Amino acid sequence: MDKKTKKATLDSLAAEMNAGFGKVGVGIEKLARITTKGFENTAADIKGVKSDVQTLQTDVSDIKLRLDNLAPKFEVKDLEKRVRRLEVKTGIRQEA
Repeated sequence: MDKKTKKATLDSLAAEMNAGFGKVGVGIEKLARITTKGFENTAADIKGVKSDVQTLQTDVSDIKLRLDNLAPKFEVKDLEKRVRRLEVKTGIRQEA
C-alpha cells in the first residue's frame, strides 16, 4: 500500500468523525423518542391500574359492610338452639 492512500488528512478524519457522531446523534434521538413513548404508555397503564385498584377497594369495602351486618354463623346456630328449646317448653314445637 502506498503511503499516500494510507495517509488521512486532518480534514478527512474530522469529516468522518462528524459523520459518525451525526449517526450516533440520530440514533440517540430515536432512542429518546422510543423511551419517551414507552413512558407515556406506561403512565397510561398505571392510570388504568389505579382505577382498577380503586374499584376493587370500593368493592371490598362494600363486602366488609355486608359481612359486618351479618351475624356470625355460630351465633345464629346458638340462637336457633335456644329458640327451639323455648318453643318446646312453651308447647309451640314438638321435641324432635
